[in-house]
Amino acid sequence: MGKMNKELQTLLTSGIFKTILNSEAVELAEINAAVALLIKLGIPFELTFTQNTVSNPAAVEFTIFLNSTATVTTTISFLIRLNTGHPPS
Repeated sequence: MGKMNKELQTLLTSGIFKTILNSEAVELAEINAAVALLIKLGIPFELTFTQNTVSNPAAVEFTIFLNSTATVTTTISFLIRLNTGHPPS
C-alpha cells in the first residue's frame, strides 16, 4: 500500500487535480490531462460521463481505486461539472 499512497499523494497534489478540485466547472482538456496522469501513475480508475439534461449540467465522475482485495475495495469519487459551453437542454 506504500506505493499507492505515494502515487495518490502525487496525484492529489498535482496541478491538474488541484485545479479540478478547486473549480466549479472544468474544461474537457483538464479531464483529458487528469486521465493521462492516472494512466501514467498506473492508478486504476473509472470515468463516467453524464450529458446535459433540463435540470443538470454535463458532469464527469472519477472513481479512483485505492486498493482492491477479494473482500474490500477502497475508492475516492469526484463528481465534476463539465464546462461544455452549452446550457442544460
